[in-house]
Amino acid sequence: MNESDPNRDPCEAAERGKLPGCAHRRLAEDTCQLPPSQSKSCGCFLEDHKGLIISLIFLGLIHGCGSGGPEGVADRFMDVYYAAADLGEALKLADGLAVKKIRDQQQLTGGQSGPQASQGRRVSFHRIEQATAEGKLFFRYEVRIDVQGGGSFTRKSLLALAQGPNGWRVTNFSETD
Repeated sequence: MNESDPNRDPCEAAERGKLPGCAHRRLAEDTCQLPPSQSKSCGCFLEDHKGLIISLIFLGLIHGCGSGGPEGVADRFMDVYYAAADLGEALKLADGLAVKKIRDQQQLTGGQSGPQASQGRRVSFHRIEQATAEGKLFFRYEVRIDVQGGGSFTRKSLLALAQGPNGWRVTNFSETD
């Protein structure tokens, strides 16, 4: 067989640098000798389509479960409202009475939110309880606020979530000592 033969193995041609527009690196896996009955591999990970598809599905599930489900929405709300003090982002996750409370907070702060509003404090939180009642989900969090210059305090926050046409939204929230 000569190198211009169309039936020639393209992996072999790539290995010799004779395939136009194709660069090939030899990987450690490529150096093993295969029995004549097995096909050669040129080291392309795309040859195993099942592995690629499974990886993409897995990544999609991780992303979907972490961000779009009720737990993801609740955690994101806690992050933007409490930790980052970003009221504009919190509004995007809110509906109903929660929207009114956030807008009231915006008026009290004169529209100041985000890094300016959260300076001098560090907020951490973790979910401690979850319950379902009347088609709504409730998440209780423990929130710890460390203030610059010393001192810290802990609060409890309760979020109510409901699923609507735009997905899961925080419909109400409250804090207790």
